[in-house]
Amino acid sequence: MTKHIDNTVTDDGFSLLEVLVAFLIVSLALIGLNKTLQVVARSQTLIADHHKAVLVAQRILDDPNVLARTDESHRSKDNDDEPSWQLHRSIVSENRDSGVRILQLDLDVFSGRTHQIIGHYRTFLPEAMK
Repeated sequence: MTKHIDNTVTDDGFSLLEVLVAFLIVSLALIGLNKTLQVVARSQTLIADHHKAVLVAQRILDDPNVLARTDESHRSKDNDDEPSWQLHRSIVSENRDSGVRILQLDLDVFSGRTHQIIGHYRTFLPEAMK
């Protein structure tokens, strides 16, 4: 009676090393995806802040009584997401013969959350001299 030894190796699954490499690849992909989603969320926040700043600037600068509001500021106490603003006036030129001067209005809009300037708007208006 002779014994026969079978030296063939059967592959019944994945080795531990293969599983660890697969987990490493998947985790690196998920980290990259997470960073991308963070950048997208931050961009969306900045876009929303800029949109709010444009709306505030349009509302203030389109006001017919905008000259009465110069050197005025507004900071919202109720809602921290609402932007605050400051409006400054300076004289660019005066023409005493025609009785008209040109005013420069500078409007700074600040973010409600970070209190950083999210928009700076400038316009020029004629004003009758008194």
